[in-house]
Amino acid sequence: MKKIYNLIVALFVCSVLVNAEEPVYTNILPSGNFEGFADKAATGWAFWNSTEWDLVASDNTLDATSTQMIKAVARDNATNAWDAQLVSPTLDITIDKEYTITFQVRSNVAGQGRISLGDNQLSNQYLPDFNTSNEWVELSFGPYTAIGEELSIRFDIGYIADVEYYFDNVRVYTILEDENGDENGETGPINVFPAGSFDGYADKAALLTEWNLTNGPVDELELLASNNTLDDNSVNMVKLVAGTGTDAWSLQFTTPVIPLEEGKHYAVSFDIRSEGVGKMRISTSAADQFIDNQYWEDIDTDENWTNFRFEYTYGDPSRPLIAGPANAVQLNFDMGTIPEMTYYLDNVKVIELSDATSTPELFKIEGSPVYATNGNVIIDDAFGKNIEIYAITGVRVYGASATADSVTVPLSNGIYIVVVNNVATKVLVK
Repeated sequence: MKKIYNLIVALFVCSVLVNAEEPVYTNILPSGNFEGFADKAATGWAFWNSTEWDLVASDNTLDATSTQMIKAVARDNATNAWDAQLVSPTLDITIDKEYTITFQVRSNVAGQGRISLGDNQLSNQYLPDFNTSNEWVELSFGPYTAIGEELSIRFDIGYIADVEYYFDNVRVYTILEDENGDENGETGPINVFPAGSFDGYADKAALLTEWNLTNGPVDELELLASNNTLDDNSVNMVKLVAGTGTDAWSLQFTTPVIPLEEGKHYAVSFDIRSEGVGKMRISTSAADQFIDNQYWEDIDTDENWTNFRFEYTYGDPSRPLIAGPANAVQLNFDMGTIPEMTYYLDNVKVIELSDATSTPELFKIEGSPVYATNGNVIIDDAFGKNIEIYAITGVRVYGASATADSVTVPLSNGIYIVVVNNVATKVLVK
């Protein structure tokens, strides 16, 4: 098993670094690292048939950057594999594509588990059993061919009662296709929110199990056959009608939680029309989702389908959509400003940009001695100055008086505030 895993990793690394014609693999389960979530409910994961589980501080010896992991305990009378099941969110997959599942795991005593899947998901529904101990191990299963359009992973850990299991870095890899359908990812902005097409929902009830009409008349919301003139392949669209209020949030349609990766640059795109001259904006559900971008500018709509795309807000390149420490976003479509206006929404996308490597320049002030490059913060002209670096969450990650003309501080990906003799500069480390 370890040889299989090493082969997969070797192929992945070589494909990225050596040859653009070789396949590039992408992880479609970013929430599987469990980072940035406030509690277990926020992860989108679930625990079936047993009750004791939680999001806890990580002790993962295989990943020094890990801060959180999942603890799941088989109930005291468990004897069957399915008596305790840690269940991932449902993922969109593509029929006939291949998928490989990798994860890191340990247990407090000798344990045993397996992965099972729902009906008609991958070519194998029940994967081989695996054994665990108090030592962290990394395991890999696959590749398996998709025979359906959805995938939910179930870690069946009920074989042995009362065993504590710890999971981290659960990933589902597949070959990344570019926009032309070629199996290499060199061209590739990635839409990390395929559910925004609305085409996968059978009816309004199914839609509202994931999306939420936070404010507004729910009886007026409809999932309709699409008439989107911008997309001949569109199947469904959503109809929303404002009530009698005049605040933007009087009609508020909210996406599911969309996993992101802190420090990465994203674009948000959507198609919309209205039955008259309408007005809307996007807001996010928390300030730490897209940094400095919780409330976006108003946009006008009319009877014609229009695509709107945001890589930054208010026309200001110094305000890019950079994922914050929440490692996730919920987008609110605030459409309540004009009473009783009817809107039609389609093709909501959250796109991970391929030009993200250029994003740090957006945070570099011309002539500033503070900048970020290749995973490092650099402070020039530093000798004798007091230097402090803070994560965007406010936690101080570095502090010293410089003893050299140039100081280099390696940091993990993210946004940081660098304070040199009480002068602050914001930088993005990638």
